[in-house]
Amino acid sequence: MQEMFKANGGCGYVKKPDFLLNTGLINEVFDPKAHLPVKKTLKGLRAIQILADALPKIVPYVLINHREELLPLMMYAIEHHPDSRTRDSLTHRLFNLIKRPDEQQRRVIMDAFVSLAKNVGEMRTETESLPQCWEQINHTYEERRMLVAQSCGELAEFLRPEIRDSLILSIVQQLIEDGAIIVLEAAAHNLTMMLPLFQGTDKYFQVDGTV
Repeated sequence: MQEMFKANGGCGYVKKPDFLLNTGLINEVFDPKAHLPVKKTLKGLRAIQILADALPKIVPYVLINHREELLPLMMYAIEHHPDSRTRDSLTHRLFNLIKRPDEQQRRVIMDAFVSLAKNVGEMRTETESLPQCWEQINHTYEERRMLVAQSCGELAEFLRPEIRDSLILSIVQQLIEDGAIIVLEAAAHNLTMMLPLFQGTDKYFQVDGTV
């Protein structure tokens, strides 16, 4: 019982909280049966904004082999941030998380993009994730061009058929003409992943002529 009085200096009584003592604009007192409006806060949104501001500054100082540990935070910020320009910036940072990603690192990055595509839907995948592909189709590093090829194959099922049959197919066909054998092989492999998704038979003949 004594614990109740510690907060009030042990004076022998417990002071009522302010909301029981204060009166309203018309001298009304607290009514426990009254239906009061629920206070809404922006704590969740504020946390997302803090993440979005901090991540670009943190990533360069994280060792390459440990950057994948930041993926859950990056994906959460990309998925939930309300500003499209901020999402674009974070998506670019995610795609370029590692300068020359090896096979395992490309797998980790692609798993993140596939998870995002499942959660954000076709339109955002097309407007936010796909630009990362065509911007790097002629990248200097083979590893990045391989990542582009892998992106086309694995994101294809989350895109509208008209985008898949035109833009994505065009990117993969261009990569099949790449001078690096490993990029060509990656593009051909991911093209086979796309074949069951094509709607018209004319695409099969077009692909047959490519490979």
